[in-house]
Amino acid sequence: MIYLIGGAPRCGKTITARRLQRTLGCSYVPSDYLGAAISRYIPDDQREARFPAVGSGTRNDERFRRFSSAQMLAGYQTRARTARPGLQAFIEYALHEGQEYIVEGFHIEPAFARHLSDTYGNHNLRVGFLIKTDLEAIATGLQEAREVNDWARGRTDDPATFRLIAAWVQRYSEHIRAEADRYHFPTFPTDRGFEADIAAALHYFTAAPSASDER
Repeated sequence: MIYLIGGAPRCGKTITARRLQRTLGCSYVPSDYLGAAISRYIPDDQREARFPAVGSGTRNDERFRRFSSAQMLAGYQTRARTARPGLQAFIEYALHEGQEYIVEGFHIEPAFARHLSDTYGNHNLRVGFLIKTDLEAIATGLQEAREVNDWARGRTDDPATFRLIAAWVQRYSEHIRAEADRYHFPTFPTDRGFEADIAAALHYFTAAPSASDER
């Protein structure tokens, strides 16, 4: 079984993946790691077109004023599409070897997940997406977060920037929700009561397979 956890940034994907790993005892691979490896094989003259930086590595105050939410979303979608062949190869090899993995990250998009499910069977994959759409809750959560290596707080100097980041997370989440509905995957809002929301996602990922999963 391969567990695919997608969704917008800052919605609890990593926390869910780590807790799921502790519960299941299987390996966990952030798609960021795989994406970083894949990007090294892109020729320098194609890198920005196929794996756009959209301000990665800069301070958030500059990044979120330079790029709109729509531009940021488009950049992340392009990076996800570029990484798909490598991610699929990883998943295919793991399934062939009978290994269980949790793969988590923005590279897991609903259309890609549907392609994987159609190719390898629902019984081999468990897919879910985490989102946040409450702008105020997102902005508050960004400022109150205390995770190690938190890019949102660690790279932000102007408090007003948190609202720009929140607007991007909201737009990204709305996109994921629409696409997940289109491709018939569940979404888990995590802006209502974070711990309970994460618990609901974990319950889904650890539940016994349904009849539709067996097909």
